[in-house]
Amino acid sequence: MALYHVLDSERSGDEIAAEVFDLVGDGGFVLIQELLKDRKELVELVHKAISILKSEKAGPGPQSRMPSYGTQVIVTSALDKKMVKGP
Repeated sequence: MALYHVLDSERSGDEIAAEVFDLVGDGGFVLIQELLKDRKELVELVHKAISILKSEKAGPGPQSRMPSYGTQVIVTSALDKKMVKGP
C-alpha cells in the first residue's frame, strides 16, 4: 500500500522515483522505470480492486453466505453399538 500511495501522489516523477527507490532498494532501477511508465494504469487498477474489496466487505457478511445447515458427525464406540443392539 505504501507503493500505491507514492504512485498515487501528485508529486513530480523525480520525487516519486526517489521515494520508490527508498522502498524497493538499489536493485530496482528497471522496476522503478516500469512503475513510473505505467503509473496511472497501476493506480487505477489498484483503486478499482480496493473499491471491489470494500463493496464486498460492506455487503452481506460471511454468515449469510454460509449454508444454513451444518454437518453433523456422531462418533459411536464399539461399546455404544453393543449397548444399542442389546444382549
